[in-house]
Amino acid sequence: MQDNMQHLASSTTGLTKIARYKWLLKDQPGEFMMVDKNDLTVDPDYQRKLSKPRVLNIAKDWAWSAFGVLLVAYREKEGQFYVFDGQHRCVAAMHRDDIKTVPCLIFEFKDKESEAKAFLKINTHRRMPSSIDQFDARLYAKEPEAMLIQGLCESTNREISSSGKKRSVKCVRVLLKWAKKDSTLLVNMWPVLDEVVGDSYMNHSIVAGLMYIESHLPFHKSLTLNKWRKRLMKVGAEALLEGSEEGAKFYKNSGDKVWALGMLQVINKGLKEANKLVLKDD
Repeated sequence: MQDNMQHLASSTTGLTKIARYKWLLKDQPGEFMMVDKNDLTVDPDYQRKLSKPRVLNIAKDWAWSAFGVLLVAYREKEGQFYVFDGQHRCVAAMHRDDIKTVPCLIFEFKDKESEAKAFLKINTHRRMPSSIDQFDARLYAKEPEAMLIQGLCESTNREISSSGKKRSVKCVRVLLKWAKKDSTLLVNMWPVLDEVVGDSYMNHSIVAGLMYIESHLPFHKSLTLNKWRKRLMKVGAEALLEGSEEGAKFYKNSGDKVWALGMLQVINKGLKEANKLVLKDD
């Protein structure tokens, strides 16, 4: 009995994971080729809608390391190459006279349906880097906006993190936006944002809403003035967050302006009409 059990164990452990768990191999590796860009076609039947701004951004700031390779289906009956992953990069190459050929991995599929399934699988399995991951990369690349934000966080003992823990900063996307749009405004507002949020994590809607309010106040008014800083502290982060949520419910939308209008109702509550904050028109 013991000999039989040992034999069975050795037979089982001799199997590879592929055999043991019946892993699948659905197709063959692609063949690398440099292909004339004019020989490439994008099939609109299953591709996502083309974003012209994205195409132009790739074209005007070309980097081969970012381009990588296009995934291309070769339709033997037509003798034609169809891009099933990388249409924005492909179209961007068309905009540049100095780009003649582009690197491609060529696959052969039996029909267009198989191409579409490959496209779907790629975009289902692919996980875009989180905003925090992207920020870390920007920081290592020494992008000035990322370095500015890192410096602001360090100055107030905050840590950029997706965890939502005490004194963390999750809203790097909106901070990067303002670092690019108006870094002086962000620097001036940072102590206010830090004070209002306190030991909680820095919330996207609060930061976005308060930055919108500050950027749309008349020149003689500012949330950085002692009067309004005290008012914000009295109102508190929790009420401001609730105000942003109420704004979203009322306008049946979300975004910087909507959150700002909701918070403005909370900030102005109980104040005389002449003392209320009023935003400039866009």
